[in-house]
Amino acid sequence: MTTVSGSDILRYIPHRFENILVDNCYPVETISEDKVVGRHNVRIQRGETLGRDLFLRQFREGEYILLNSFIAEILALSAIINAGGVDSDSIAFFAAITKFKVEGHLPESKQWEGVIKKVSDKGGFYRFNGLLSYESAKGSCDIMAFYMKKDQITDTSDDEKVELPTLEIKKYIEPFAFKHPSMMAVSHLRGIETELYSCMCSYQYPEDHELVKGHFPDEPVMMGVMQWMMVEDAVLVWAKETQKKGQFTVECDAKILSTDGRSVCDIQKIVCQVYQGVEGILDQAELLETKKVAFRSRVKPGDELLICLKINS
Repeated sequence: MTTVSGSDILRYIPHRFENILVDNCYPVETISEDKVVGRHNVRIQRGETLGRDLFLRQFREGEYILLNSFIAEILALSAIINAGGVDSDSIAFFAAITKFKVEGHLPESKQWEGVIKKVSDKGGFYRFNGLLSYESAKGSCDIMAFYMKKDQITDTSDDEKVELPTLEIKKYIEPFAFKHPSMMAVSHLRGIETELYSCMCSYQYPEDHELVKGHFPDEPVMMGVMQWMMVEDAVLVWAKETQKKGQFTVECDAKILSTDGRSVCDIQKIVCQVYQGVEGILDQAELLETKKVAFRSRVKPGDELLICLKINS
């Protein structure tokens, strides 16, 4: 791979259009046949022509930082480029994110530096390890991906179903002030402190969502990291409903289900930081750690999801 930047990156990831989250990729270093290292960078700021400020959140008044789950998305896109790109008749799917950990905040208008290593390529599955950083702030994770021909993509309607929990209420949740409304990934509270779960929320992925165009053309599906981001929103809803105040961490597990009982996503051993009523900081929750995110089923525009949150501490 040679150094690529700007519109040239679209040769490697043709489906992302204006939402491409990598600015430059540098030549890779081959360690062995299966182990390759690539480097990349990205700078996002409000008002840019690409409109990537969707991926920022406001921490304090006038202070914007990257939404933590999109660290994994940036690393995933770099991984695709590092692996040689996507053929026009194929789509890259990410099956799992593991060992996710964030320290500090990646600020807008600064150049974040990344490194991605292909750990293995076996049986059509790729495994990558990545790091994105700016000064002392950093986020890292492992990513598992596979490629599929567009004409081989199958429907998941026949997948094994699970029993849906009882939904006690349907309370509309006002959009949070700290991020763009389109990045709000829950819309209604469906249960709080129930027999099985600490909090349940629902969300319908809009058919006209701003990310539909680039994920994917002719086969639109909800980004996996947006499903994962539902955890942050549900944790903040739980904190508000149970009137938890201050700055504190929450440890939890989560399941995302479709309304017909399919398992969409399983998320294990999550650590979230919550800011609720903290002077100078907008109310919000941010992912700090996740042991594993396993994506089970595709979510199409118009589909409704239920996130079931179990607070462990």
